[in-house]
Amino acid sequence: MDFKYLLIACLILFLFSRKKKIENLVSSISGKVIKGDGTSRNYGYSTANMKLKKPMECGVFNGMSQYGKTTILSNGTNYVECHIHDFNKDIYGKTLKIKNIDYIDENDKYKDCLWAKQWI
Repeated sequence: MDFKYLLIACLILFLFSRKKKIENLVSSISGKVIKGDGTSRNYGYSTANMKLKKPMECGVFNGMSQYGKTTILSNGTNYVECHIHDFNKDIYGKTLKIKNIDYIDENDKYKDCLWAKQWI
C-alpha cells in the first residue's frame, strides 16, 4: 500500500515539474538588433544579436521571425544570437520579432545548453 502512494506522489511531482518547464519557455521574443562580436560570422553564419528584457532559458531553439525561419542560441542570459535562414540583409537597429519558439529537440536541451554556453 505504501508503494502505491509513493508511486502516485512521484507521478504528481513529475507532472508538476514538467508543467513548470513548459511554462518557463517563452513563446515569443523581440528586441532591437545590436552588433555582436562576430564569432558566428567566422563559422559562416551571420546572426542578429539581441539583448532581451528578461533572460531566456538556455538552449537552441527554432522560431519564426518576420524575415523567415530563425534559429536562436541562448546561453541562459538576456543576450541571444538569432540566425535567420536564407537571409542576408543589414537589420542593425531594427526590431526583430520571433514567435512560435520551441526547442529544436526537447531531449537534447541540456546538451544544447552546454553547447550554447560555449558558443556565445
